[in-house]
Amino acid sequence: MLLHEQVVPVLEAAAADVYVCVLDSESLGWAFAIADKLRQALPTFRIRVHAGGGKLKNQLKRADQSGARFALLVGADEMAAGAPSLKYLREDREQQSLDLPALVQALAAAGV
Repeated sequence: MLLHEQVVPVLEAAAADVYVCVLDSESLGWAFAIADKLRQALPTFRIRVHAGGGKLKNQLKRADQSGARFALLVGADEMAAGAPSLKYLREDREQQSLDLPALVQALAAAGV
């Protein structure tokens, strides 16, 4: 095992820039669609979608551990409004509900 680790270094998962937290199973498809649109609009951003379910608190903990600067909260209310919530993980700023064009603009302004 030690020889294998020396020959093939352990690769850590690349940190995310945006971590998408999915609040309920009904919103998972919309979360993947939002993530795909963000990847197209912001190709330099690394976007990870949480697909394992679980409580928001645990998902935010994983978002923090991933090194993400932003968490995107996607649930039934956000889906109905057409506006996911953007939570700043590394800055002391208010959470915002933004439609897709405003979300792309906010993330682009923040940069990677």
